[in-house]
Amino acid sequence: MHSLFKILPDDFFSPLVYSMREHYSELLRIYYKKFMEFPGGVEKELLVAAFEQYFDSIPAESIISAENDLVESDIDVFYEKTSRGLASRSLRRLIKCGWLSEEILIDFTPIINITAYAKPFYEVIFSLTEGTSVEYESHIVTIYSSLCGESVKENGHLSVLSAHSETRKLIDSLKVLSQNIKTYIQELHDYSGEVKDVLHIHYDLYMDQIIDKAYNRMKTSDNLSRYRPRIIQSINTLSGDDEWLNRFGRKFADIKNRPEETGKRDLLKLLNEIKEDLRSLDPIITEIDDKNRRYSGISTEKIKSNLYSDDSLESKIKTIVDSISDGSIDSGEINHRMFTLKYSDLKSLYSRKKKQSVEYILKSSEPDQFEIEKNETELKLRIQKQLNPEKISAFLDSRCSEKTTCADELVDDMDSFVRMLYAAVYAESRVFPYSVKWGDKEIFTGKFKFKEHWFIKNEKQDQ
Repeated sequence: MHSLFKILPDDFFSPLVYSMREHYSELLRIYYKKFMEFPGGVEKELLVAAFEQYFDSIPAESIISAENDLVESDIDVFYEKTSRGLASRSLRRLIKCGWLSEEILIDFTPIINITAYAKPFYEVIFSLTEGTSVEYESHIVTIYSSLCGESVKENGHLSVLSAHSETRKLIDSLKVLSQNIKTYIQELHDYSGEVKDVLHIHYDLYMDQIIDKAYNRMKTSDNLSRYRPRIIQSINTLSGDDEWLNRFGRKFADIKNRPEETGKRDLLKLLNEIKEDLRSLDPIITEIDDKNRRYSGISTEKIKSNLYSDDSLESKIKTIVDSISDGSIDSGEINHRMFTLKYSDLKSLYSRKKKQSVEYILKSSEPDQFEIEKNETELKLRIQKQLNPEKISAFLDSRCSEKTTCADELVDDMDSFVRMLYAAVYAESRVFPYSVKWGDKEIFTGKFKFKEHWFIKNEKQDQ
């Protein structure tokens, strides 16, 4: 096993340590968002422009001290003192430290790519700064598709590996949610402040970070109860199929570079681990429910203790009123402005307020049916591997009879709409056989709405 710093460059973490660390972390986040749009690499000019836009958006005084950072003295001591100059300088430093790499395409276009060892760090930075909305459904659906679909009959070893990975991700996501609730419980328990602050912590912070982004998704989804029995049934069937185990056990051993006789055993072990992990979900979910109830209970007690504490204004007023009523304080000695009623009518009688039913705070909003249909179609096409650049290029070839084709001519159903969206993203890259030209109008065709654009077949692809 290699040491971490045998893999990473010596100054890999230096951009996140010194005076420019806040700016470099933001630049890395900006790059990673671009990289997810252009997985083949981001054009250097496009990235420098994005960095320049970031430096234009912040006050100049916030980076003056960083310009004199001695640690960066080896990176362009003399450079153009502009936002673009600073953007180019920052890009060169990130390349030097190993976060990015630069390559030149055959048409001499410089492309900025991600380094393999840096990718996990990008994912952490992005999830921490952007926040994560955990999609438990996607994990369980992927497991079901891998083990209960046709792929398990054709590439069983790969399907089991995919299902095993998604199962671990599902377990990890639930454990992280449980730990996050525990952290909030401890922070709320240790906090002593006013009622308004406790309400802010509960209904703003906790509801946003825990309930809305994770807990609601876990509780409102029925995918677990729907798919788990079918997945376990499929695992039992596969585990008893010696022909299937022998066939894909050999392939599993090949890709793992292990002896052939161990392949079947290792494949069976993964299937059993998937089954046991799925059965272990119920105790974890029960623990999460218990912790959520504990948090709500502690929050309520905090509010009560603040409202009815002897130090609170409400409590002091109640004590004075009680003392006046039982005669321990002479009402004439203080200007309390409380007097006996000379007469009473209907308006002066106390009436108890009716208890209003409180809506369930965890109730989820009505789902967008269009988004649901689009996401389902996209997931189906991803599983069928129909959204890669080659397949999207073939889709355009079949629909674009002219050199320039308007996008609304390509859309007739949700399937073609999703492909059109991917085509627009791929067409932004110079290595794609089509380019895209954007207009200003909004296009409405049926239930679909998108910005006006045209796909243009590149000349060099025709030659």
